[in-house]
Amino acid sequence: MHLMSHLAYPYILLNLFAGIVGGNIPIEYVIVFVFFSVLPDFDYLLDLIRQKTKRKKYEVPGHHHSWPSHWPIVYSPLILVAAITQDAFFILAAIAVFIHLAMDMFFCNEGVMFFYPFSKKWYNFFAENTKGKEGLDWNKAYNKLVIHKFDWIATIFVLIHFFVIYIF
Repeated sequence: MHLMSHLAYPYILLNLFAGIVGGNIPIEYVIVFVFFSVLPDFDYLLDLIRQKTKRKKYEVPGHHHSWPSHWPIVYSPLILVAAITQDAFFILAAIAVFIHLAMDMFFCNEGVMFFYPFSKKWYNFFAENTKGKEGLDWNKAYNKLVIHKFDWIATIFVLIHFFVIYIF
């Protein structure tokens, strides 16, 4: 999914949950939640830096969902700390990462190897139109899906909501 999707949908879920339990979310928690909801895609940033220092030209990496940043086991220490401390910061961070991984199992080419290294099976759902496509080819296929239009609507809603609630 696109970065905007990984920002918008977790933000909406967090606010829906807050609305259900009747609480307010401090901006610090929103920032933590949004940061951790995009954390698995920071491999793109690392790859960009690596490529720029070596070839001066950037090519979208293929199969980035096979990288360690998309292995749930990598985030086990975060889950352990969240379970032990029961601190809202760590709980939100763990939930946000797993929302990201869950979203990548929908509409994303291979999906995610959810049980790696114990299993190399890819889990993906609703990815018929993007399966087997990488980089710009995936982007073109994804942009034709209805979900992409929802991504834009969700992103605009989130921007308006965030500014109304936290800025003004």
